[in-house]
Amino acid sequence: MDFDLINKKLSQAQICLSEMYAQERRAFDSTNSFERHHDGFLSACATVRGLFHERGGGPRDKAIKDWKSAWVKNLTGKRQRFMTTCKMTAMRRSTQADLCAL
Repeated sequence: MDFDLINKKLSQAQICLSEMYAQERRAFDSTNSFERHHDGFLSACATVRGLFHERGGGPRDKAIKDWKSAWVKNLTGKRQRFMTTCKMTAMRRSTQADLCAL
């Protein structure tokens, strides 16, 4: 598991997201900066997601859990609450999809 690459891509995603927030506040952008930053954000996130979904064994799974625990501990309270909200929303949607399938 290449945690250096994961950290690099998460950093890239954070930079792109920050730029997207700044760009969103502007009424008009003839250079399409928002789209460029949005594409960079999605690309970085897709790379990280792909690395976490590679098949692996017990040591790899433990390394991922340890890395994630350390990463979450470094988040600010606001970002931790945001992650919790995202998890709860995903679980709710999953439950709703399961119920609709019945």
